[in-house]
Amino acid sequence: MSALNDFIAYCISEYRCPGRCTSCKNDKRCNNAQNCYMPCIKHIHDVNNSSSHYNCENMALCYILKHFYRFSAEIEAALERHIKIPLNRQLHFASIGCGPASELFGITNFLEHHPNSNLSFTYKGFDNSTIWKQAWEYISTNIANTEFIASDFFEYYNEHSKPNVVIVNYMLSDMSKFHHEGIHEFLDKLYMFIDSMEYGMLIINDITYYGRDEHTANGCIAYLHRKFAQNKACRFYYGSFNQVSFTKRFFGNNQLSPPSSKIASINMPLGISPFTDCNSLQYIIIKHSSQES
Repeated sequence: MSALNDFIAYCISEYRCPGRCTSCKNDKRCNNAQNCYMPCIKHIHDVNNSSSHYNCENMALCYILKHFYRFSAEIEAALERHIKIPLNRQLHFASIGCGPASELFGITNFLEHHPNSNLSFTYKGFDNSTIWKQAWEYISTNIANTEFIASDFFEYYNEHSKPNVVIVNYMLSDMSKFHHEGIHEFLDKLYMFIDSMEYGMLIINDITYYGRDEHTANGCIAYLHRKFAQNKACRFYYGSFNQVSFTKRFFGNNQLSPPSSKIASINMPLGISPFTDCNSLQYIIIKHSSQES
């Protein structure tokens, strides 16, 4: 069984625990519901919601069961497009606002489906929300060279060796919606961090809607693109799995393909129907060394 399905099986076993929602923090919206998705998670994702957020461990497990096949496949597809096989090196991944670390399973999926890649890796996930602690503890115990850090990404790397792959996975849409006042400062810091790397990659994977100002993931990417497009040491690639009309205007007709291999999803309990198709937009920066640029 894949590392992803092992993790999904663990989350199913925990989600089935009785009485996990007896002290609901969300006005008991989930009372009499079959699972947490419709009453709680979909409410958080609603465009008109700017206050309710992930605050329940059982909801966090349902989020993983509903979204992880999709999110991990999107990252796997990005790695397939941009990592040349065999790589014969170690990659150091760092994920900003990692949540439950779906991108990590995109990495493990890639390794399982490309056993001749000669790729080894380390992974550091940065997030201040402890709602994902149960997932982090499982991952740290079961997947080697993984670490979760509840501190500021930029401050941490002021004192440590930089990664060579930075992942921002469904984080910009969340930050622009719930913490918009800090978005420009974050984007400026992110640009300067990538620019300071000798070489490496930035992978941004996010939703394909909500307009084009910096209250949206698309607007954040447009803001970054105006900076990276002037940087001769950087090459940029963008596209979308879902060619909605405004995405075509922003990204052209660069429709992305899903990964070449698929993990067979396991049966879910309690009426949870997981998303399995890739549906995001991606913006990827390849930073070359000064000798290559």
